[in-house]
Amino acid sequence: MKLNLAVLVGVIALTVACTPDYNARVQDPVPPAQPPGDVADDGGDPPDWASCPGGFYGRYFNLPYDHPQVEPEEAFLPCVDPKSLDWWDDDYAAFEQFDPGLDLGANWWPVDQGGVDDPRYFSAKWTAWLRVEKKGDIEFLVGGTSDVWMLLDGEVVHAIEGSEAFEPELVTLNLNTGQMPLELRFAHRQGTSAFRFRLASGDARICYPEFEDE
Repeated sequence: MKLNLAVLVGVIALTVACTPDYNARVQDPVPPAQPPGDVADDGGDPPDWASCPGGFYGRYFNLPYDHPQVEPEEAFLPCVDPKSLDWWDDDYAAFEQFDPGLDLGANWWPVDQGGVDDPRYFSAKWTAWLRVEKKGDIEFLVGGTSDVWMLLDGEVVHAIEGSEAFEPELVTLNLNTGQMPLELRFAHRQGTSAFRFRLASGDARICYPEFEDE
């Protein structure tokens, strides 16, 4: 699916943390713009900003207990390209849903398929569109264990890798006016699960992607 992306202009302040190192799942209502069965491009198209629902298209994955990067004996190599990892492969897909918000907090266990060690190890990928109404600093609250990547227009702008501590932080990006795809990748491979993401301040909006009908 071809995306009509606006050009991201200005300096993005990239802050990357490279440190080595059972809530019940609630199904939220799915918005009218349901994604197609074949999610070859789960980023979708820019929404109609006059009527789009705020939220994210979430895909959840069940990581096997014997995956080589789950509970690794050696520290996971930091500063890796998340797109090079198999943690979000279709082979591990569990379910998809509309998530109206991602301020999920600690002790969060959304994936349980009755497998060995479920719901201990899982991953998630969320897509949405960000629209900046006025050029300037936009703040996001981001935190998670053990791995989080935030991408704008396909580029990593913030990362937390191999962290066992849940310490949400404000990430400030200087962004130009316009719209761009937003992607969040999360993986829980060890310790206690926790995740938090939200738009904290700035003249901007986040909306659910628009998907073409099959």
